Order: sequence, then C-alpha cells, then structure tokens
Amino acid sequence: MPLGFSLSPMEEAFCVAIVEGLNRSDAYRRAYKPQRAKAKTIHEKASRIMARDKVQARVAELMGPVIATAQMSRTDWLDRLTGFCRFDPRKMFDARGRPKKLIELGDNEAAAIAVFKVSETMHSQDRTQTLKRTYKLRFLDRLKALALLGKACHYYADRQEQTEPDGVPITRNLTVQFIDAALSPEEAYRRMVTRPP
Repeated sequence: MPLGFSLSPMEEAFCVAIVEGLNRSDAYRRAYKPQRAKAKTIHEKASRIMARDKVQARVAELMGPVIATAQMSRTDWLDRLTGFCRFDPRKMFDARGRPKKLIELGDNEAAAIAVFKVSETMHSQDRTQTLKRTYKLRFLDRLKALALLGKACHYYADRQEQTEPDGVPITRNLTVQFIDAALSPEEAYRRMVTRPP
C-alpha cells in the first residue's frame, strides 16, 4: 500500500473487494465479517466507508491497472470496427447452404452477431417425439458501424464556417448567369470562364 493512504487492513480489504466487482454491502461483509448485522445496517456502514476520500482514492488507484488492461488502443478499436464492417453473411453457411456452427465462423462474422438465441420444442407425431431447435440471430447495424468508421477515419468533413481576418463570416453573393442556349458548349464554356466575377 502506498504511503499516501493510511487505511486499516479492513478498509484495504474492502477496497480490494470493490475492485474485484463486489457491491458495497458484499465488500463490507467480506472485509469486516459482521456477525449479526441487518442488511440495512451493513448497507449504511458500507456506504459510509465508500464515501471516505481515502477509500475512494485507494479504489481509484487499484482500478488503474485494471482499466489499463481492459482498454483498447485506437488501432485495435479500428481493426475490430473494420472487421465487423467487412463481415460477409455468405461465409456463415457451408457449401450446402446449412448454417455453420458458431465455432466455425470467422472473426468478422462472429463479431457481427448481436443476439444468438436457441429455443427447443418437443413435437409429438405418431407416438414419437422429436426435438426441434430454432436458432435466431440478430446482427449489429452495419450502417451505423460504417458511419462510425467513416467518422473515425475522417471521411466526413466537419462543416466549418469561413471567416474574414477580423472574424466576420464570409458571405458570397452568388448570381446565376444564364447562357444562351444557341451557343455551342465550347463557346458557352469560354464565356463562362472569361466573364469577370
């Protein structure tokens, strides 16, 4: 434990339990081992301990390496997003058109699945029972993923207002110029280009 924290062994155990994913009450139970306390009392005491600045600071310090491990680099994020955008539903079926097993799917195809449900029903026919399995898949929204990828890769230009040196927005007076229809395209182009603004 670093020098900046003066926690008791039970407070330290409480902080470790919080970082491991326990809620406040369960962390209190593990650290303080109350014998005959009511759930309300445990909850109140755990909330008071968690409200202490030194406990919050210690939890934040213990969470640092956990968050660093769980974080994804920008490159990893873009790789996964790109892979999902490139998934091909045809690769989810074998040569006979039957769906492949989940473990046989490629990384991009597996990443595209948002929901996978299996339901089983028994059917009785002529004194025989058969089990029927129904598989339901729902895919992530590819258009949203493509839009997100486009923004991340700066394919969308941010709309910016142009200003004069003094900060006043630039306004342009556009005039529509009609060109005589009897002119040849070359002559019309020449007049359009050589006309003063």
